[in-house]
Amino acid sequence: MGQKNYARGFELTLQPHMLDLPLLWKKPQRIFVNSMSDLLHADVPHDDVMTRASWHQFQVLTKRADRLADVGQHLPWPDNVWMGAIPLARAPAWTVAESGPGARPMEEGWVVDLRDQCLAADVLFFFKQWGGRNKKAPGRVLDGREWNEGPMVRAVAP
Repeated sequence: MGQKNYARGFELTLQPHMLDLPLLWKKPQRIFVNSMSDLLHADVPHDDVMTRASWHQFQVLTKRADRLADVGQHLPWPDNVWMGAIPLARAPAWTVAESGPGARPMEEGWVVDLRDQCLAADVLFFFKQWGGRNKKAPGRVLDGREWNEGPMVRAVAP
């Protein structure tokens, strides 16, 4: 990707110099955590930056649903952390999406089923996109509306 943090590709590489970066940003932001890695990898150490940076929203996705089910109940889950897992049914997760090169088509029935499960369980539902190579082209409307539910965060840094 032309950036030294990604020199080892998808091989697990810890970047300690990046951990406290959100604490320096005073304007609230939505931060996609580990876009090139997986926070639930067994060799990734626990840190409390997301808890300390409560004015940001952190989106975390994992493909390690089994590990999330095992360790997730022992981790703090502040309101500003969105945790998602694939497969969704096997973990206490709140988001799922796929886009970019090689993205598979998404069936409308899958999204409707997930939305209905969330509504029945009184879980917030955020629908990011229909997916595919061009994530903006298909839009984000499901059954006539955009689903933008999500946790609230503080407006300013403490």
